[in-house]
Amino acid sequence: MGRALVVLNHVDDAEKELALARDALVLVTATEADRLRPYSETLRAEILLSQKKSAEGVALMKEIEGQLRASPGPDARSQALIQLDSIARRARETEEWALAEITAQEMIQQDPSYAGGYYALGSVSEHQGDSVAASQQFAIAEKLWSDADKDLPELRSVRQKLARNQSELHLTRQELLKRLQDHDGTPILLQPAKVQVAYDPARLRGSPQAPVMIVEFSDFQCPFCRKVQSTLKNLFEKYQGQVSLAYRDFPLRGLHSQAELAAEASRCAVEQEKFWEYHDLLFGNPDKLNRAGVAGMAQSLGLNEKQFEACLSSGKYTKQIEQDLQDGIRAGVEGTPGIFINGILLSGAQPEAAFEKIIRAELEAPKEKRGSP
Repeated sequence: MGRALVVLNHVDDAEKELALARDALVLVTATEADRLRPYSETLRAEILLSQKKSAEGVALMKEIEGQLRASPGPDARSQALIQLDSIARRARETEEWALAEITAQEMIQQDPSYAGGYYALGSVSEHQGDSVAASQQFAIAEKLWSDADKDLPELRSVRQKLARNQSELHLTRQELLKRLQDHDGTPILLQPAKVQVAYDPARLRGSPQAPVMIVEFSDFQCPFCRKVQSTLKNLFEKYQGQVSLAYRDFPLRGLHSQAELAAEASRCAVEQEKFWEYHDLLFGNPDKLNRAGVAGMAQSLGLNEKQFEACLSSGKYTKQIEQDLQDGIRAGVEGTPGIFINGILLSGAQPEAAFEKIIRAELEAPKEKRGSP
């Protein structure tokens, strides 16, 4: 109610609603009051922003974000995302673009499968005139929303934005080609972009000196990731000594509830030098990714049960998994599997021929140009 009043510019009425909300906090338990306080404070911050008190409003919004980050448990995280989404929306409406960007990044960090975060970040990029970045973020949002529910009303909006930005990108590309051709009359073939992607030596199959490095950002519960494993194994065997495979985590927590646990379990297998054997078991047993299942697979490989359980219970690899995920997002991964062949991104479970085309081109390229972004 209070937010609706702010949007309608009925600020006095919104302040009355805020006063009532604060009075209500006194009547509930301290725990419940702590849970509800960010809602009333968000309303207060929105009132400040609508009154053009930008510095105070932004400072309060950032304080609220800190409180939401500290909220424990999955339910609290869901509520935090809803609140952050509301903050980002209000920041855009009041043209507080720095706050809008920070909040969007916070949403993505909290849950990389939350479409609202990418939509919010795409809106910021669109405002900044960066059509490439905007299209990338809107495309991720469109995919996540479409996977969740093809009838979501948000899809219409994001598709309109995608169409507009793609149109601008097409014009930009055509202008660039025309300028290049006008310069010397020669048609220009644009090569796939390359990005620098690091790998983890502890999760590497093959030699780090191989001329072709394939880095896979993946999710153990993702059916498309499972499908591409046979392709990757075939390529590794066919180009033995020329191709190496590296694995990095990209758990889509919002879509796959067991992906995070599987990723942590795989890290515990690294400690006992059984990553690839365990990796194959995880992908081969999609119905056994619960706690008992991952422990059973560790036992079948002869891993030290006490060490494995202690590792899994500690949660000590959470930050490293998050780092993999953030690195993937920065590199341009929009979904799983996201695979880089010497820095060239290939998205999804592509046919083997698509991989071979890039691999052969890289093997034929001069040594100094391989894998160089």
